[in-house]
Amino acid sequence: MFRYPANWQAATWTDDVSADSWMIVSLSTTAQQDPCVSSLTIGGGRVQAICRQPVVALPPGRMLVMWSEHGLRNWHEPVMTTMVSGRLASETYSMENWCKRLGGSATITVVIPRSLADNWYQMDACFRGPALAASEAQVAAMLSSVQIAHGW
Repeated sequence: MFRYPANWQAATWTDDVSADSWMIVSLSTTAQQDPCVSSLTIGGGRVQAICRQPVVALPPGRMLVMWSEHGLRNWHEPVMTTMVSGRLASETYSMENWCKRLGGSATITVVIPRSLADNWYQMDACFRGPALAASEAQVAAMLSSVQIAHGW
C-alpha cells in the first residue's frame, strides 16, 4: 500500500501475468491501455502471449510507474542501496530500452525483496522531460509512503 498524487491514473489488468511475474498496478500521468494485446486459450485457461507497457508513448513531462511482483528460483538479490518500508532495497537510475521506446528520458528501478525466498516487488518508473527532478521527487514521496505488511 502507498500514496501517490491525485493526477496519477491507476490501472490494473488481470491478464498481465506470466509464470514468474505479474503486474500489481500501473500508474501514469497519461492515458493507459490494456498492455496485453494478444492471448491464447489453452485447456480452458487463459495464457497471455504478448504483453507490453500500458502506455504507447510518453508526452513531454509525463511518466509511467509500474509495480510488479516476481518470483524466480535461485534469484540473486541486487546490491541494496536504500530502504523502503523498513526493508533493504535496491534503487538504480538508468535509461532502460523499454522506457526509451516510449520516448522516456530516465528510468528508476526499485527492487524490494519479499519475505518469501526468491521473490521480490519491483517498481519501474519511466520519465520524460522536462521537469525530471519534480517527477523523481513525486516517485520518492510515493516510495517513502510504501507499507508492506510483515510476512510479505
